Amino acid sequence: MPKKQRRFEITEDNSLYEGFKTYLVGGYVRLSVDKHDRKTESIENQKDAIELFVKNNNENPARKFNLKIKDFYEDKGLTGTNFERAGFERLLADAKAGTIEAIIVKDFSRFGRDFLEGSNYIENIFPFLGIRFFAIGDHYDSMAHDAESKRFEVRLKNLINDMYAKDGSKKIVDVKRLSQKKGSFVGSKCPYGYRAEWIDDIRTLVPDGETADVVRDIFRIYNSGASITEVIDTLYEKKVLRPGEYKKTGHVLWEEGDKHYRWRRGTVQDILRSMVYAGDLAQGKFEQRLYDGLKDRKTIDKADWIVIEDSHEALVSREEYELASQRVDRELNLDIANGAKRNKSKIRKNAIYENVFGDVIHCGDCGKRLGASYYQGRIKDIRNYRYYCRGQYSYDERQCKNKSITEEKLLVVFQQVIRDTLKASGVKAKDLTNANSKVANGVIDAIKKKQQELAKKKASLEDDVQQAYFDFKKGRISLEEYTVQKNRLPYLEEQYEKQIDELDMKIIHANRDKERQNKFLRSLFKAQTTRKIDRELVNEIVDSIYLFEGERVIINLKFKGGDLYGA
Repeated sequence: MPKKQRRFEITEDNSLYEGFKTYLVGGYVRLSVDKHDRKTESIENQKDAIELFVKNNNENPARKFNLKIKDFYEDKGLTGTNFERAGFERLLADAKAGTIEAIIVKDFSRFGRDFLEGSNYIENIFPFLGIRFFAIGDHYDSMAHDAESKRFEVRLKNLINDMYAKDGSKKIVDVKRLSQKKGSFVGSKCPYGYRAEWIDDIRTLVPDGETADVVRDIFRIYNSGASITEVIDTLYEKKVLRPGEYKKTGHVLWEEGDKHYRWRRGTVQDILRSMVYAGDLAQGKFEQRLYDGLKDRKTIDKADWIVIEDSHEALVSREEYELASQRVDRELNLDIANGAKRNKSKIRKNAIYENVFGDVIHCGDCGKRLGASYYQGRIKDIRNYRYYCRGQYSYDERQCKNKSITEEKLLVVFQQVIRDTLKASGVKAKDLTNANSKVANGVIDAIKKKQQELAKKKASLEDDVQQAYFDFKKGRISLEEYTVQKNRLPYLEEQYEKQIDELDMKIIHANRDKERQNKFLRSLFKAQTTRKIDRELVNEIVDSIYLFEGERVIINLKFKGGDLYGA
């Protein structure tokens, strides 16, 4: 379908903007995950509404300002119940950078459905950034003369949007659980080897042709005594595409132009351990109850899964499934009695387990982040890491060259590179520690300032209650409103005290980090190596490390010359 042509084009005639304040606008549009969303909420319709709003404003002879669209920021198929969205984060970044001066949305629900966060952005964050906020459908302009009087209305609408999202969440959960108990498959992606069909009003899994045969082969080969690796080798030799590539191409077997990769070990193990292939449907393994304030997905105990036996045609017999799944469990060293969780070795009190270079070290050939293996001393209980490219173990087109280096060797090279860079720049140890302390003290001062603000708010609570009492006596507020404010006093005092205590701990940790980092910085000018370095500090001063054959290393630092905190 050809892309819909914009009905209104924003003219670039600069004379249009002369004599008036012109706001550079970021138009924010969001397409909800709600399947019942009105068609008028489409991305294109939202853009049309914003462009029409801008056009009508600029053509109004009585206007007090002009609007000029700088860019549109889109989030497609994302929930409005949180603000972790790529389009919104880009919008906020541009607002902070001053690239845009105003934000326009079709209405508050397109902006977001979280009452607290939505109100915080509109009432606090955007005004602090100097951003003018427009919600077209709600006739809201944050800098209009009546904006203050509409604050209650804004909060009410945000609260209604929040309640709508929570109510919708509960209804969806209830409907899903009812469907699951009836044996209807409610997932968006069918297990490999199956497709979904509606049979007697039940969404039923049915075998999916050749992929079903692949699953049967996996069980047959594994149950004949082959290892997981041998199963993967067989699939690769037969040119069977992985489930991901099958979904993209629709090809079970490799064809010209397809990418042919070896199957992942975990994918094969998951198939061999899934009861769906024995004809049993297990659902309700995860839960997200927005109506209870639970936005993150929660894993449900196996005992509480909704399991419907013999809900669909099995691909293997129950005996074949039991034989394969139990063997995989044994090989994975799983404790079935404890919910199929891996046995964990005891972590000793003074152990040093940190993989300090794990976030920044990459393969110089394929560019992927390196894997890390380790051996652990029994006396000092320190993990000694070795970094290697996982690609060397691939047997397909992704295979990379064999290369590895120990953390100890890398640490020597790392410190020498920093020493040489600093000495060439004429930087002294005192310069580094002073710079580090200045930044650390700035962080600590900011925390202390926050503490002082919280202390002032806590101290003003009693005054607020007294003022509420006077307002009640003078008939400005009702007895119920006064009682609510009075009863909330102990709770609010406790919350402020808790936040102040948490900030005390942050100050303690910040001082410890400052001293530890200063010790490391001073050690850079000494001959011996040191273990007084941590992952956080490495991430702060290293942009990337690339490893090549023969333990050749390239280290890219974040600072140039003597500017430790430069880009």
